[in-house]
Amino acid sequence: MSCAGGGGGRFGGGRAGGILWLTNGTASLCGETVPPGVLTPGAVLQAPPDPVAVSDLTAEAVPEAWRDGASTALGISAALSHKFGKPLPWPAVRDALDAGIRGRWIALADERAPWPCEFAEAGKVFFRAPAPVRPEPVEDKRDPGALAAEATLSADGIQDLADQVPDILKAAVGHGLEFRVRIALGGDPPPAPDALARINALLAKASEGWKLK
Repeated sequence: MSCAGGGGGRFGGGRAGGILWLTNGTASLCGETVPPGVLTPGAVLQAPPDPVAVSDLTAEAVPEAWRDGASTALGISAALSHKFGKPLPWPAVRDALDAGIRGRWIALADERAPWPCEFAEAGKVFFRAPAPVRPEPVEDKRDPGALAAEATLSADGIQDLADQVPDILKAAVGHGLEFRVRIALGGDPPPAPDALARINALLAKASEGWKLK
């Protein structure tokens, strides 16, 4: 790959744009202005990195970045770069951290912290694990006379139920209908942290903040 021009150019990020990612030593730029002296014969141009998953930000995924339940944006960025084998561009890490905050995978330790920030300020922004959400006691709040059905379903049973939901909704028109879903994961040995993180990432796609804990 090649790029016209010298230092001071700009490389955009995101696979949709098909624009390049530049690495040169510890420099890693994508969607940022290239400082003079970085675009040298030793620079490598490549396709932009895949988005960083929010599950890769946690203490389970990058324990070296966390200490006593806290980390910095800079620490997480360094740990992710080590994990992926090359320095990641700051916009990619910043986008992942921002998504992690919105999805409640991580939280700002100080809500007054300047976020989002540039890489130069990343060491000053602290994160913590989100406060655990205490589940509300399961109470039967059905109206008098309401009916309920309960069953333990296999994965195939869930798919079968999903096929029937449209017809159930039609049959229940005019009546209150509510679905409550409980997922339990266990066994001996217990689930590996990376497997748990992957499952939680998938659950969060269905409902924000939904996770096994």
